[in-house]
Amino acid sequence: MVGPERAPWSASQPIPYDTVVIKSPVIKSAAACLLALGLTAGCGNTHAVCADTEKTLEDFAARTRTLPPADAAQWQRAITDVAGRLEVLARRADSGRLKRALRETAASYRAAAAGMSRGDTAALSAAIRGQVPRLDEACR
Repeated sequence: MVGPERAPWSASQPIPYDTVVIKSPVIKSAAACLLALGLTAGCGNTHAVCADTEKTLEDFAARTRTLPPADAAQWQRAITDVAGRLEVLARRADSGRLKRALRETAASYRAAAAGMSRGDTAALSAAIRGQVPRLDEACR
């Protein structure tokens, strides 16, 4: 017989859950695959995307340390670059919460880049302050 076989039980008692034994190798391998998929699908790629995001923001911070304070064009380019990188990471992310956080962070950096052309640094400060709680929550 292929498929589940039941161990003997009393007709007056319900079948105990642990007495069902799967004999078919096809069913066994399918069950193993589903278990493996279930375990890995829960994690997705959140850890990797969060690590890449952290690296992206560290690189941005290092790059901004070398920019001349009065050169708005270089600042705007650096901010636009980090926003673009965050958008790429958002497309890579499996988690909806992480995608949303990365897109929101990228949008705030894009708004900051537009403000930099006028010499307005308030939007950049707000983007940097806002990224920490938003990304921290999404990467948990």
